[in-house]
Amino acid sequence: MLNVMGQFSGKPSTTMATENLDKNRNMDALPGDGDLAYLSVYVRGRTQYINAVYLPSFHHRHGFILTQMPIPNNTLIDFWRLVDGCHVTKIVSLGSESETETVKNYCQYWPHAAGEVLNTGPYSIITNGSTRLGAFLNTYRLTVKRKTDGESRDVEVYHYRNWEHEVPSDTSSLLQLVDTVKSDNPNDVAKPIIIQCIDGVAKSGLFAVLCDVISRVTHDDEVDVYLNAREVQRIRPQAVATQTQYRYLYKAAQDYIGNLGVYANSGVK
Repeated sequence: MLNVMGQFSGKPSTTMATENLDKNRNMDALPGDGDLAYLSVYVRGRTQYINAVYLPSFHHRHGFILTQMPIPNNTLIDFWRLVDGCHVTKIVSLGSESETETVKNYCQYWPHAAGEVLNTGPYSIITNGSTRLGAFLNTYRLTVKRKTDGESRDVEVYHYRNWEHEVPSDTSSLLQLVDTVKSDNPNDVAKPIIIQCIDGVAKSGLFAVLCDVISRVTHDDEVDVYLNAREVQRIRPQAVATQTQYRYLYKAAQDYIGNLGVYANSGVK
């Protein structure tokens, strides 16, 4: 494992507060206070804490929010407070085909079937429809409605399921996900994109690095995987922590450059 742990992140004092401890899935990957995405929407009996951090993207200081899978009967309401308070319209959910059986306290935080409704606290989440974009990628079109005032927001979930182990089994499916997210955001709207995985670090961090690597290639004709990884590690030191993950990122960058004409024609910028 690479020696990057704890070199940049602040102390996780908020995370370690007694009332917040049970809101974390992985006690070995707690976020520091400096870049926490605090919850601004008030709900009686809930704190402002969620295991989520802001991360800069290529264009915006708060381009991404990295967060863990919600914990059932605990942080599900907080996840949707995060979406609401941060004006999020896009969620990238990174997982595997087997996660419903292998992940402890697995949480399905949006309805899969069109017309179904999930209620949590002051929110109703309605699935309007879905599209299958490949063997491992589905998109879901949601409406998130506040019960208190009737305000609603359209949210798109990109559900990627080809990540059983340390890295995906190929680069093409993850590059397709980057392609899809970027194509759906052609004007690079300055609203943070939530990137969610089980612990909010391992998969989410690698995906954030890959997004920035691709942006740098297309805008500056440069590749610096190490620099992009260090930027993420400054906030989440546990991200991209192995040689296997670095090799995957370099391979993905090479494959992207090798197929640049294909991605350029699809509108990725």
